[in-house]
Amino acid sequence: MKKTGVILAGLAVSIGCFAMDLSGTPESSAPPSGRGERFESDCLRLYPVPAKFPLAMPEAALTVRVDGHALGLYVDRNFWQGLVHFASFDFDPAQPVTVEIELPETVKTFRLLPEKYGLRPERQGRTVSFTVAEPDSMITLVTDENYRTAPVLHLFANAIDPDAPSGSTPNVRYFGPGYHDLQAETGSDELVVSGSETVYLASGAVVDGKIALAHADGAAVRGHGMLMRNRYEGMLLTTGFSRNITYDGFLLYNSRPQCWTAGTHEADGVEVSNVKVIAPHYASTDGFDLVNSRNLHFVNTFVRASDDAVVIKGLADGLPADCPPNENMLFEQMQLWNDCNNAFNMGAEARAAAYRNITLKDSDILFSYDDPHHHGKLDERSAMSISVVHGTFFENIRFENIRVNRCERLICLTFLESFWFGSLPGEQETPGGMRDITFRQISSPNRSESPIANQILLHGWPGTGDTPVKRIENLRFEDVTIRGKPLTTDSEHFRIDTPELVDFEVVGAE
Repeated sequence: MKKTGVILAGLAVSIGCFAMDLSGTPESSAPPSGRGERFESDCLRLYPVPAKFPLAMPEAALTVRVDGHALGLYVDRNFWQGLVHFASFDFDPAQPVTVEIELPETVKTFRLLPEKYGLRPERQGRTVSFTVAEPDSMITLVTDENYRTAPVLHLFANAIDPDAPSGSTPNVRYFGPGYHDLQAETGSDELVVSGSETVYLASGAVVDGKIALAHADGAAVRGHGMLMRNRYEGMLLTTGFSRNITYDGFLLYNSRPQCWTAGTHEADGVEVSNVKVIAPHYASTDGFDLVNSRNLHFVNTFVRASDDAVVIKGLADGLPADCPPNENMLFEQMQLWNDCNNAFNMGAEARAAAYRNITLKDSDILFSYDDPHHHGKLDERSAMSISVVHGTFFENIRFENIRVNRCERLICLTFLESFWFGSLPGEQETPGGMRDITFRQISSPNRSESPIANQILLHGWPGTGDTPVKRIENLRFEDVTIRGKPLTTDSEHFRIDTPELVDFEVVGAE
């Protein structure tokens, strides 16, 4: 980043950068609210939780400082009433920053995930400190190996955007730092975007409302701010019948149950990078629902949901063969956490001509849990799942270099009669099958106490009545390790309900 050579009155030097206090409080102390401070310099920018933020948050169990400055924390609860903290700041990666986290007195151990960042934390008493240098890092702190009831922190360290606008222009709708009630500011709680317009959510901005891209071409939503919703009507972010769309940098906070967070419907060409989703309420709070869409690319994206973190669905009308396919999708450098259902799923509804050329690679599944109420009783749930109730074809599906930190069932490939105890009936009357499915370089080093922990469930459709047989063919497991041991053909982790319909091979780790 280019550094200014002009020194203005009121500027203070901080870690080698010019800094200005913009909060009306001392630079190194948090406001009385405890919601963090506003601090801006050439190489570090952080913002408080806005005073008008509409949700009554639980009291934080943690405090976080970045280079000595109090970071504003957002706090919610998950199904088990565990505290979910999340926060973000911007920095210049050329000037690494020091993060200090003060833990509750009762915490004995902690972990920083994912391990790929190579962070080297130090602990003195209750304070954990580490250096962040990787741009657009997404760091999770878990305490006492407890992923359900103990405090968790999701920390997002964004690289400063050198191209950030400073206000609205004819083709840019700008939301600056602070709280924005979309209904109050525009007369509608939904901002509809068409054409090639850009919506920019600046760092520190909290926009309460929805954004819908409808028949757009070349439109974008960018910035390091937050789009949030605590009312029940509609998804936060939708992309319908649009193409050449860009999502970059922002955070989606879904603070309500029974509402999906973001999705596409018959979209063609969507680029998603450095986006974060926090949706901790049980249940049906999917992260991304991608419906009858094609040519999607997700990179460095974080999703924490209390249902499917990422799910690819077919929800068009008509027989699957007559519906638009889901195809040509690449997901890489993902971080996924689901408190319910699946981390990465294709299904349940599959009214799509095909699912083809879909890859999840170089990604981390931090935590995957099947269901808090019906643990171990549902055969359509796992960390990585193709599990459907409609007859259609799945071809050329790849899971490569996936690090599964902790899960219940690991893999699920199933054609089923219905989901959720019959509440979602299936339609297996149409042809279908799975072929050319590969799991390569998959590691799952840990085990829960559940009987389904790290299970691999395979279930073809045997054909009943007039329904056609659906086979699972050319299924390959290559270099898969579970608890440090290579997967073998006769592994105890396999549960194969229809062996006559499943054709697979296992190639062990060297």
